[in-house]
Amino acid sequence: MADSNSTSSSTDPDPYSMWGEIYLDLTGHVTWITAVASIIQTGLLFTLICKQVKKLTLASLWKETKDKFNSLILAMTFCNAGTAITYYISLKYEITSIFSYGYSLSVLFSAGYQIAMVMHLYRRGVAIFEAIFPAAVWIFTFGVSLFVFLQFVIAGFNIASGVYWPSQRLMYLIASGLFDTALIVLFLIDISVLTCFVSYLREARKSHANLNLDRMKVIARYGIASCFWTLFSGAVQIPPIYLPWSRDMMILGAVFALAPLGYISLQLWMKWELQADWLKSSVSGVTPPLQAGESNTV
Repeated sequence: MADSNSTSSSTDPDPYSMWGEIYLDLTGHVTWITAVASIIQTGLLFTLICKQVKKLTLASLWKETKDKFNSLILAMTFCNAGTAITYYISLKYEITSIFSYGYSLSVLFSAGYQIAMVMHLYRRGVAIFEAIFPAAVWIFTFGVSLFVFLQFVIAGFNIASGVYWPSQRLMYLIASGLFDTALIVLFLIDISVLTCFVSYLREARKSHANLNLDRMKVIARYGIASCFWTLFSGAVQIPPIYLPWSRDMMILGAVFALAPLGYISLQLWMKWELQADWLKSSVSGVTPPLQAGESNTV
């Protein structure tokens, strides 16, 4: 779940006033990379969608785009690009206040990315939770719901505090507390899903049941990689918040800002492998049964 395009930049009172043109230039490079990569990722997604429809029409393309996995990947890509672009605009053209219209949009896009990311993780993981830890499904669902709720709270607070809150220092402390809480919840979700993926694959190998292990290996492998990527990208958010800003902290912040591109790329790569396996099975005339975490459109 989680890369995370989170609100660490929003918890710094005003990084632009501290670093001026250096910070602006670095953010500009990150924005261009994100924008170009997002266009490429969107093109790859629609290429994969076109390959999996039997007859390419607008109706069939729209139907596949609305698929629960495809729509969430598309939402992640769009919101990630929107976050980068609007945050850069807020720095370049509205530098009199970090809580500007551009910044408010970047906060909303960031929340959108986070919600789409964790919902994609939930869609992939809930069936495996039901198979391995059925009694804990409600805890998993509650954790995801809590994380989504916190994103709305964080977004609303960051936007409103720039307009109504009299003390920027107090705002910074509250925003940091909300961010820390959301990050802890995300870590717990990632660790639980990681445990489920590993346990499911281990049990499937032991039981030698009539399972399509090749497909489950793909889902488990990329699920594990996604969890580790989210844990890493979450961890690199912490130093820029609590350590004094420096050139190294700016570079680390830039690396964090690019982390969602890696997460989205992992989901596209997994989709490509699942689709290749599905098409190969269809050509051979033996379509494998769907497993936990899969959909009809992979």
